[in-house]
Amino acid sequence: MAFALEIDGFPSFSIVEIIGLRTEQDVVRLTESTADGRVVVRQRPGRPRGGECTVTRRVTASGDMDAWLAQVRTDADGARRNGVVVLYDADLVPVKRYRLVNVWPRALAVVGLAAGNVEGPLEHITLVYDAMEPVTT
Repeated sequence: MAFALEIDGFPSFSIVEIIGLRTEQDVVRLTESTADGRVVVRQRPGRPRGGECTVTRRVTASGDMDAWLAQVRTDADGARRNGVVVLYDADLVPVKRYRLVNVWPRALAVVGLAAGNVEGPLEHITLVYDAMEPVTT
């Protein structure tokens, strides 16, 4: 299955892998007493949590990620973007989309700097987001 990451204000990222794309919700535990005196613990949905994922892409001459990281350091609120992860079937028809709300890069690591590495170096970019929402059509 093919996939793409589209982030507002940036060209579509040519990515190799996304790890850790997930959404979570807090659990609120309530202890109640029933009419007959039994203690019952109920679990209720709490607040949704933000998340983070790691995106891997080949190193390019583009300075887009460098500029975005620099913006996070000087204008954190202005650096937040919205994005979409798009999953495609074998015919490259979109089958599922996940919206990422208020995305910003937390970390960048360059890996694969080894003699004889024919694949070339890769960038691991850790993206933080406030919410991940399935997009329904």
